[in-house]
Amino acid sequence: IDYNVCFEKGKNLRVPEKVPYRMTPNIRTALGLNGVEGLFRFSCEHVMIVLRKGRETLLTLLEAFVYDPLVDWTPGNEGGYTGAVYGGQQAWVTETKQTRQEMEVDIALSMFAIRVAEMKGEW
Repeated sequence: IDYNVCFEKGKNLRVPEKVPYRMTPNIRTALGLNGVEGLFRFSCEHVMIVLRKGRETLLTLLEAFVYDPLVDWTPGNEGGYTGAVYGGQQAWVTETKQTRQEMEVDIALSMFAIRVAEMKGEW
């Protein structure tokens, strides 16, 4: 482990590291005789195929992060992010919760539509 760049210290380098992972010789050795050309490459390619197939589902799930920060997902935290943004006004907090519920319904409906489309191919 390179302690000079772990724990997000790599972001502060002269040339910042955008990916918190290095394919070091030690990791290549740990992958066995084939190194990155064996099971590791196959697994990475398989993950990419699965992510591309489920692109719509993944984007739908990740869309929640755009509209709803993680701070608001903790129960009873109206004084946190929402309170800071809206000045602690309860009316705005209630409106935000209704928007969140509407968003969750939209996500559930789009995921349902994707699942139905997937099942049509199997029938």
